[in-house]
Amino acid sequence: MSVFNSHSSAILNADQTVNLYNGKRAGDEWLKAVVENAGATVLCPKIPEQFKDLKDWTRAGATSDDLRDAMVEAEQAAAVEAQEQADKLALLLNSICAFLSRYVVFQMPQQAQVLALWVVHCWVLGAFDYTPYLHVRSPEKQCGKSRLLDCLVLLVLKAWLAILPSEAVLFRKIEKDGPTLLLDEVDGIFSDNGKDEKREALRSLLNAGFERGAQVPRCVGQGANQEVKNFAVFLISDETPSFVETLWHKSGQT
Repeated sequence: MSVFNSHSSAILNADQTVNLYNGKRAGDEWLKAVVENAGATVLCPKIPEQFKDLKDWTRAGATSDDLRDAMVEAEQAAAVEAQEQADKLALLLNSICAFLSRYVVFQMPQQAQVLALWVVHCWVLGAFDYTPYLHVRSPEKQCGKSRLLDCLVLLVLKAWLAILPSEAVLFRKIEKDGPTLLLDEVDGIFSDNGKDEKREALRSLLNAGFERGAQVPRCVGQGANQEVKNFAVFLISDETPSFVETLWHKSGQT
């Protein structure tokens, strides 16, 4: 365990725990943001209400045992909170599986589990630099692919169900709204072996869009008043809603 105050500096590892001696100063908020970005665990020892900050508490006579007990209490509280969040997530994933299985017949339970994980991933995409694409296929027509998409529309964040959108529509929509793209009839995009230039451009955009930072440059404007603009094609939303409560409601749970 590493202990830092707002004047400390060190290389942070993902498995380190950082205790903030003072959770109320601007410097400690900055340090908290740094260690969270590094993937470390941040603990803020609870200071008795009658004291403004940790300095006041120590000046009033707080001992090293008091500080150690406050750190232990913070660590225990963090462990309890982490377990509660894990339990809520497990219940949420099970509810999504149950919702999907109500309308779609799967050959194996793992298929519904993968879909549930992908749905949750769509809500926390801001935490990832890469995103997997979900490919829904079946041996025959009318096996429930479109029905599954209809179900996913109800669950994912900012769903956009589209059929063969043009490249221009696609990258502008992604740039503007950051939707979860659900492409129906996708065989029409990938079945002509590159002979259609418009579809080849669309394929190239989709092939690049799995990675954060991917962009397509295009000229925008009219006549001589044009400029080059880079459009982001990583499908990410700037919104960070409370996905657990929202998905719990969407999956039909109360």
